[in-house]
Amino acid sequence: MKKTVRYGIIGAGFISDLHLHALKPLRDSKVEVVCVAARDQQKVAHFAKRHNIPCFYTDWRTMVAKEQLDIVDICTPTSLHGEMIKELASLGKAIICEKPLSGYFGKELPTEQVGKEVSRE
Repeated sequence: MKKTVRYGIIGAGFISDLHLHALKPLRDSKVEVVCVAARDQQKVAHFAKRHNIPCFYTDWRTMVAKEQLDIVDICTPTSLHGEMIKELASLGKAIICEKPLSGYFGKELPTEQVGKEVSRE
């Protein structure tokens, strides 16, 4: 019998809601949502209660250090992803990190080419 995946989520906003909605069919059988972390204590407490998550933190590093997590889902602003990914990877954590569809178009491209051509190098 396969074990339940222990899942932690960083962020308590719109994207976090979407990810938890997608996990709904797996909860309580294959995925256990263990904890959530977000900076705003009131917001994260409300989010945890609304989604029946037993534990919440205002610091994601504390959450990762204290909880035995199999996977961490990063649902924060894109500008925070790099640091979180590097730290979580260095700890050997499996990571879910959704990237925006807009992507990087390259500063060297003429303005009229932005969104039409992306260097593969």
